Amino acid sequence: MKLTLKLVTAAVTAACLAQTASADTVSLRAVGTWGSLTNYQKHEGPFFNELLEKASGGSIIGDIKPQTELGLKGFEIMRLVKNGVFDFAFGLPGYVAAENAIFEGGDLSSLTQDIDTQRQVSDAYFPTLEKAFEEIYGAKLLMLYPFPSQTLWCNGEVSGLADLSGKKIRVYSTTLGDFVEGVGGTSVTVPFAEVIPALEKGVVDCGITGTMSAYKANWHQVATHAYTLRVGWGLAFGAMNMKSWNKLNADQQALLTSEIADLNDRI
Repeated sequence: MKLTLKLVTAAVTAACLAQTASADTVSLRAVGTWGSLTNYQKHEGPFFNELLEKASGGSIIGDIKPQTELGLKGFEIMRLVKNGVFDFAFGLPGYVAAENAIFEGGDLSSLTQDIDTQRQVSDAYFPTLEKAFEEIYGAKLLMLYPFPSQTLWCNGEVSGLADLSGKKIRVYSTTLGDFVEGVGGTSVTVPFAEVIPALEKGVVDCGITGTMSAYKANWHQVATHAYTLRVGWGLAFGAMNMKSWNKLNADQQALLTSEIADLNDRI
């Protein structure tokens, strides 16, 4: 009987400890950007699927899928975070600017021509975006990071801004549309995955995207010329549902903030 009582006590104690450990473990469901592109493959995906659990000693477990795999559009991401469908999201402010133009202020077209200046702009604008994310989406902004410099890819030679006049140019944000209209072109909104057929069929004459993004998506198979004026940086964000953030204890919040800061520097 003593042995039985000891076994029962040990079993109950183990169950209680397991329950406590489980209660201290937080699972975060995240959505990333484009699964075929470098930022997701090298940074966003590994961070949530591997590095976060390792860095936290299992205290925080992440699960992430890119928006392309989930069949989501860029403008849907933060609405889903606001509603608690996702705990965390990576995305582009340009895609959520329909809610408020303030989201595009950190990546105004053609304003910054080098990555160091863009980092300074992002740091300076962070408090403004931080406030907007909280007020509009009930979310905590944790990082701003770039895609490679955004340039023009065209069917036809482009050697200067004058050559863009009259051309139909694919854009993904209002500020890029302002640039196109300013040089005499016509801005056309085309989803990233549909740009190649749009170029092939003449729906657009040029498209704007990042240098690595264009390479990974094989834009060079249809575009004949590249014009390397930097018209933006595809500035992206990492933001977390505020209720999910508040469920983390102080140590978890500190660790997540530190790890995301390192991720931001790596990108």
